[in-house]
Amino acid sequence: MEKLLQNELKKTRVDCQKLIQERERGEQELNEAVKSFKVEHTSIVTKIIEDAKKNGGDLAVLWLDLTNAYGRIPHKLVDLTLKTYHVPERFQKLLQHYYNNFNMHFT
Repeated sequence: MEKLLQNELKKTRVDCQKLIQERERGEQELNEAVKSFKVEHTSIVTKIIEDAKKNGGDLAVLWLDLTNAYGRIPHKLVDLTLKTYHVPERFQKLLQHYYNNFNMHFT
């Protein structure tokens, strides 16, 4: 009976190790995919900016702040900065409305 339990424990341990290795491989693949996306995204944005500069075109770029820096930086400072750099008022109001009325819910 004891030998049977030991064998089952060994099998279970091996199965757990396999699951852990598979999870680690999956996490590595996900990390590589995220890095690849970041590099590709940055390259595309850089190209768009270069094209706008080269052709003298207008360009507006909006970054979504998923780390909530806007919540940590005083809103009046952000508003002042937008005014200082002559960001059109409609964009200032849009940004203010977005962040002042933003709610995130997780279920």
